[in-house]
Amino acid sequence: MIGREVLYYCEDFEAAFKTYTKGFGFAVKAKYDFGFAILDAGGPCGIIGLMDKKHFSPNPPLDPSPTPRLSLKSEDIEAEVAGLIERGISVSEIKGKKESWRWATFVDSDGNPFFIWEGDES
Repeated sequence: MIGREVLYYCEDFEAAFKTYTKGFGFAVKAKYDFGFAILDAGGPCGIIGLMDKKHFSPNPPLDPSPTPRLSLKSEDIEAEVAGLIERGISVSEIKGKKESWRWATFVDSDGNPFFIWEGDES
C-alpha cells in the first residue's frame, strides 16, 4: 500500500470545495463530477481527498461513520485485501468496478477507519 491522502467527507460538496480552495488556498489536483476532489495542501503528506457525504455507504462495523480517515492507494487491491485478511484484519468487501475505481474499508484495533482504493488517478 502507498499512503495517499487524508479523506474528509462533507455535507455540501461545493461549499466545502470552495472553502478548501478559495478559503484555505489548497490547489486543485483533480475534481470529479460525482462529488470528489483531490487537493494539494503542500508538503510531502499534504494531499486531501474531499468527498460528498452522500456517496458514503456504511458497512458496519468496518465503516462505522463518515469520519476523516487515512486513504491508501493500492496497485493490486485484491492482493492487499487478501494480505490484510491473512494477518487477521477484518476488511469490507471490495466495491466498485474493475475497469474503474475499487475500494474497501477496514479498521484498526481501536476502530479508527481506513480506506484502501485502486484506480486511475487521471
